[in-house]
Amino acid sequence: ILAALLRMKYPTIFHMAMAASAPIPEAVAMQVQPSSFYQVITDDARAADVRCPVAVQKAFARLYELFHSGKESDLDFVQQTFGLCSPLQAEEWSHFMQYARNAWTEMAMCDYPYPSSFLAPLPAWPIKAACAAVLTGSEADSYVSGFAKAVAMPYAAPARSRSNRRNSVESSSSCFDIYKLFIACADQTGCGTGSDATAWDYQMCADMNIIVASNNKTDMFPDLVWDMGSLQAYCAKKYQVQPRPRDMQGRFGILDYLPPSDSTLDRDIVDSAYSHIIFSNGLLDPWHPGGYLEDLGQTVVALKIPLGAHHLDLRAKNQDDPQCVLDARAKEKELMQKWLHLSPMVASQEIVV
Repeated sequence: ILAALLRMKYPTIFHMAMAASAPIPEAVAMQVQPSSFYQVITDDARAADVRCPVAVQKAFARLYELFHSGKESDLDFVQQTFGLCSPLQAEEWSHFMQYARNAWTEMAMCDYPYPSSFLAPLPAWPIKAACAAVLTGSEADSYVSGFAKAVAMPYAAPARSRSNRRNSVESSSSCFDIYKLFIACADQTGCGTGSDATAWDYQMCADMNIIVASNNKTDMFPDLVWDMGSLQAYCAKKYQVQPRPRDMQGRFGILDYLPPSDSTLDRDIVDSAYSHIIFSNGLLDPWHPGGYLEDLGQTVVALKIPLGAHHLDLRAKNQDDPQCVLDARAKEKELMQKWLHLSPMVASQEIVV
């Protein structure tokens, strides 16, 4: 997002921008359905195994029953099955659910074709691996045991400081602390932990206002209402500030930076005011519905990467990269050379991004 906004605001300093996985319509213009994020994760799971979303829904439904049965033994069963550090109370359902949902968020954003450690140590194609784990559970127990294995995947790092992760905490190989590994915040997709997370949380209140929610209809996660009213209440209580949905647009001069329409004026605004920006989006990335998926002008170009997760095209080259990301990188380099008046690179000069 920042790359694109800097090019828009300071075009004489920044000669072009490469904005990968930049959900400007969602984060700045609030033009996207709140349900789209978790719908993409569900679609990714369905593509991995058509049985997966239904199994995940059944697991969540059974877990809700266990939390609200009134039996201490049911809560003990959940604690033991998920390897949690502390006994559970019925009123902790919402936090537990978000902890489990956040695991799928991290795996979807990092659904790369090779092992990675961007947000968490994960195997290749982690959504496929998570679905396989879920389906090791039996239908008799509503796949709860398999679901627990899937949820543990992004949290189950060795006992050491995970300072390179979004969830930067001391982990333990013996149990999972759901309050250290997941902290509820203004960004429903997760802020992480530590000072960086606090800064992002405040920014979600004061600068960008992202509204994301699951509904259990278009996605496989329990219904959890999160709207502008929820965000306003949270930000007022936590930071004594109120969200300003259009403030970022005004400050960066992108009030009219909207998807193309049939209006000649709209097209003229884009073509005359903005240039030399590449917006790339991986279609496995749950953020992609919030981005620009079609060209906005002659030199404001959108690239779609069917098998790409979160900014896969900016990651280092890997032998397991799918052809679609290789094609995207080639197009990006071609545009960079053209716009920056660079000589074409030969193999020995190739820049690995």
